[in-house]
Amino acid sequence: ADSALAMPVVMACMSMAQSASIDMLMYYDARPRVAYNGLFDHYTQAPMPQYYALYAWKNLVRLGTQVRSEVSDDDIYVVSAKGEDGTVGILVTYFTNDKNVVGDKVVELDVRDMDIKESVSHVTDKHLRYTEIPVEFVDGKTTLWLSPNSVTYIELN
Repeated sequence: ADSALAMPVVMACMSMAQSASIDMLMYYDARPRVAYNGLFDHYTQAPMPQYYALYAWKNLVRLGTQVRSEVSDDDIYVVSAKGEDGTVGILVTYFTNDKNVVGDKVVELDVRDMDIKESVSHVTDKHLRYTEIPVEFVDGKTTLWLSPNSVTYIELN
């Protein structure tokens, strides 16, 4: 399987399944040194992009309560959650199966109803592995430039 596509495919599926009538969703297999494992390199056991995407999902899940997210683009998948302390997590996946797409996609995020004191984002893509990238919200809005087949996790306080 194409490792560059595996990570956004996993996240797009999980994002769609989150709001669907699915009781369970499994990732098979996470044992290092197993041929079907997609989280760790078979030889070096170094984490692969899918590992960081699932790590971002874990950070979203720990917040606890899913909040409504709206998307107007077929290639963008968004899931958001809010913690009891008011922290909001937003997981944005840009998945395209079109190998001719090489440019970034511009995505506008709008959380105007939130008083944001701090924001941090982590990007996993072809080159980055859960790398912190500055993100600034002005009047509750920000613009993201997402590379094809990438995952961005944003946490707002």
